[in-house]
Amino acid sequence: MSGLLTNLLGVFGLYVSKAKEIGLPGLIGFLIVAISLALYLGKLYWSGFIYPLVIAEHPEFIEVHGFGPGSEPQDNIIRNVYFTGALTFAIGHLILGIALLRAKCFPQTPVLLFLIGAFLVGLWPLLPNFVQHFSVIVSLIYAVGISWLGINLITED
Repeated sequence: MSGLLTNLLGVFGLYVSKAKEIGLPGLIGFLIVAISLALYLGKLYWSGFIYPLVIAEHPEFIEVHGFGPGSEPQDNIIRNVYFTGALTFAIGHLILGIALLRAKCFPQTPVLLFLIGAFLVGLWPLLPNFVQHFSVIVSLIYAVGISWLGINLITED
């Protein structure tokens, strides 16, 4: 959860520092990313704090509704929220990344790593299970990209 909060602060700093250059598309991308991170924070809060209590007292609830780790929720509304978080993460970063590329306010390589890594992370729930073995690599691509952008911000003249 602290990683997601730090990520949100980092993307906020990225947006605020270049808001003028990236304009409305950058704002739209940032807002979509913020929504996706809020949805994902809710999912992590459930997994870390609520799930252990519910599974101990009512395991049938978890099984019936598909709320276990690695399972897909059975309820359509909850399933839509689950996938909306992932898709908005991918779409928001795509829009923000394209705005950063068009503005040319950073070197192209870290922006591409940021964009490609985030897009793959966001699409992760839609990919087949065997692909999950590569999650560390995909997350690393995103982490290198956003870290590199942060270093560029810090070292800017």
